Amino acid sequence: MREEYRQHYGWLMRYHRPAESVSDFLRKYYRRNRIRDFSALVDSYEREYEEFGYCFIATPDNVVGEIAAWYGPNFVVHEELCKMEGETWREYRERLLDGHGIELDRLYDVVNAK
Repeated sequence: MREEYRQHYGWLMRYHRPAESVSDFLRKYYRRNRIRDFSALVDSYEREYEEFGYCFIATPDNVVGEIAAWYGPNFVVHEELCKMEGETWREYRERLLDGHGIELDRLYDVVNAK
């Protein structure tokens, strides 16, 4: 199931939850009754974050009742991302670029707000 979400890097941004680190994210949003080995869970999610640039907790495993995603401690959700409905990141990017003539590098900076 996790692989199905990999193509939705941008789509999952609307589910970003604030946290200082991967372990903080898991402590805040992972259901405690589903954790068997916290250090192994943190290692797994840190590898996921390093590889993909984000990590997420599926709905059945988190405390918020919907997907919880984490894109890093300094990530800020851009207002436009909250308006997306069923678009992939590529579709969103193309629509935004076509509609406003924003350069891709600038869009990346705005979305990631580093």
